[in-house]
Amino acid sequence: MTLLVERGFEKSAASLASLFATLSLDCGGGGWAWRDVPPGARVASLVKPICTETLVADRLTPVAAYAALRGAAPGPSFLLESVVAGERWGRYSILGYRPRREVILRAPPAGGTLPSGDPFSELSQQIAVGAASEPDMAARFARAHVGYLAYDLVHFTTKVDRWPEHQPLARFVSEATVVVFDNLRQTVTIAAADRADVERARTDLERATPLFPLAVPDPAAVPSDVEALTDDATYEAGARRAKEYIAAGDAFQIQLGRTMLTRAGSTDPFDVYRVFRILLFSSYMYFVDFPEQNGVSSL
Repeated sequence: MTLLVERGFEKSAASLASLFATLSLDCGGGGWAWRDVPPGARVASLVKPICTETLVADRLTPVAAYAALRGAAPGPSFLLESVVAGERWGRYSILGYRPRREVILRAPPAGGTLPSGDPFSELSQQIAVGAASEPDMAARFARAHVGYLAYDLVHFTTKVDRWPEHQPLARFVSEATVVVFDNLRQTVTIAAADRADVERARTDLERATPLFPLAVPDPAAVPSDVEALTDDATYEAGARRAKEYIAAGDAFQIQLGRTMLTRAGSTDPFDVYRVFRILLFSSYMYFVDFPEQNGVSSL
């Protein structure tokens, strides 16, 4: 079954501080706009315009901003970053919090089917399409769905037998208040469907959240209590077999991994991400904080 959760919001009465200077303010001209949608698509008929506000951001970093937003609201949130060509920080850092809507797609019982037949058809019934293209990056993400599709979806599109039940198949948040850093122009743009949400995000950004002080990480350091679920000999045998498949033409790329466990204790997962973004920066970096929801485990 599919679960939709509408998240309410309350207006903030806090006055805005003067940490940022406003460069531009836009609410799409006000009123409502009709969607231009493909035939047969199931969508809401009316869409509110997106409000945006652009500020100078040379006194704020994406990490500090995300910590402030995450601390202000305990619900789902996300931080998307990237490194280009392995040596240049990506232009945009995209933050989101306080989503008004959440889509959770649960797997059917073994031998069962989804109402629409397959997960992708089911999601197409729940995720709106056809919104007019937004010229602003922040406004586009304020309309976007951010989340994940579980690898277990492969069992509904191929003949591969299902693994032991894994839940959920997909989880997305949407209609979030979004904050986009333009690292080139040194600006930050707040976008949301309601002007009050934009003002509240600005207030939240101005409330600094203390970050745990990190020492410069040592790339060669290994925790003493790490447990590898696959030993070296088994891993090496798997690597040799993968090379044989590639040489035979059965595959052109195989990602062979193994899980390692260590005790997290009271460590905040975001602090782990902060270390990774120093040690293991890559083309796709993200931190997603989705709390437990109606029996669906946290992520």
